[in-house]
Formats: sequence, structure tokens, C-alpha cells
Amino acid sequence: MKTIKHSFCVLLIALTALCMISALPLAAAAEGSVPIRGDADCNGVVDVKDVTEIQCVLAELKDDSDGQLTLRADINGDGLDISDATQIQMYLVEFDNIWHIGEPLVQPQPTTVQPTTKKPVPTRDTYDLPIIFN
Repeated sequence: MKTIKHSFCVLLIALTALCMISALPLAAAAEGSVPIRGDADCNGVVDVKDVTEIQCVLAELKDDSDGQLTLRADINGDGLDISDATQIQMYLVEFDNIWHIGEPLVQPQPTTVQPTTKKPVPTRDTYDLPIIFN
């Protein structure tokens, strides 16, 4: 009887360890994924917890020193404020989604400007009169 209990405990510990190990790749994949607009807590979905996260940052109960929460939660582009939380709440009750909340956040790609070899040609305005000093 004692060996059965011992075997059961060993099996339970092994299953628990297996579950914890199998969850590691999922967490790592979620961290490296594309951020979602409105997903303030970075759990992969936009829900009321994101609204609470925004309110905590605005009330200075939580820190956003790296700016990642603001990047994901600034819905209308004017900085993180209470209107962003309101837009997420409107999205949750299925109002028009004009801000593309819940969609992948597209990072702006750096643009390169090709150097020009031409020098600009100065133009003169036809109404440009010379200044005469006495």
C-alpha cells in the first residue's frame, strides 16, 4: 500500500513538471509575437484587464518607464490618456472599430532617402524686388 502511494506521488510530480516544461515555449512565443493594438497587459487579447492596466498607469499605481504599454495602448496617437481606455471599452461592447483595436500593431519601417546628385536650381519670384540701401 505504501509503495502505491509513493508511486502515485512520483507520478504526480512528474506530470506537474511535464506541464510546466511544456508551457515554457508558449510563454516565450507570446513574448516575441507582434503586439496587438489595445493589449495593454500583453496577454494576447484585448479585454477589460487592459482598461484597468491603462487606468493604473494613469493613476501612477504602475510604472511604464519603458513605454511599451503606451505603445500598445495609445489608441488614437495623442499619448496615453483616459480616452484610450474609453475607446477600448467601446470596442469591447462592439461599437465601430475605427481605431483598429485588436489588430496587430504595425511598427513603422525606417525609410531611406536616396541622395540626390543634382543641386537645387535657385528660382526667383517675379515679384521679388531688390532692396536698395542709401
